[in-house]
Amino acid sequence: MMYQVTSSTPRHLAEQESYDEKKLYRKVQAVNTSECLDKVKALPLKLFEFAYDTVKGRRQLGVIGSELESILPESVDVVRSQAFKNPDSGTIPGAPALVKLANFPVVDKSVLFMYNVGAVQHLIAKSEELGSLVGQLEALERAANASLALLEGRIDAEVCACVCVGVGVKRGEAVG
Repeated sequence: MMYQVTSSTPRHLAEQESYDEKKLYRKVQAVNTSECLDKVKALPLKLFEFAYDTVKGRRQLGVIGSELESILPESVDVVRSQAFKNPDSGTIPGAPALVKLANFPVVDKSVLFMYNVGAVQHLIAKSEELGSLVGQLEALERAANASLALLEGRIDAEVCACVCVGVGVKRGEAVG
């Protein structure tokens, strides 16, 4: 598919007005959604308060970057330097207005979201597979019940025949 791109760029940059989407993405491959599910199951989901949150006392549900690095390293960006407003500024004498953290691991939530999409797709496929198996089992149960009813009818007929012969009643006569 071809797209048109319009933008104003400095003269030293090459401006490409149209491009072929197939040339933009390399090494494209299908995703193993089972692996996505395994990664999502392993996420160390936490409830926490971030010390430098702009909303004091806010509880957040999420993952902590340093804990996530070993599971999904591509979802963590280590920021060389990040400044946060110091919540103690103004309340503690001499506290700086900003606090600077070096090599701060930041979670890329869009990466987590896409792993969740893969995990959900896997669960949907498994649910559909289980639904199909349930349908097959229900059909087998109906067939087994029909066979059982047929066998019960034959057994009843045989029992009746044996009882009738045992009491000296000829076939076709009423027992009484």
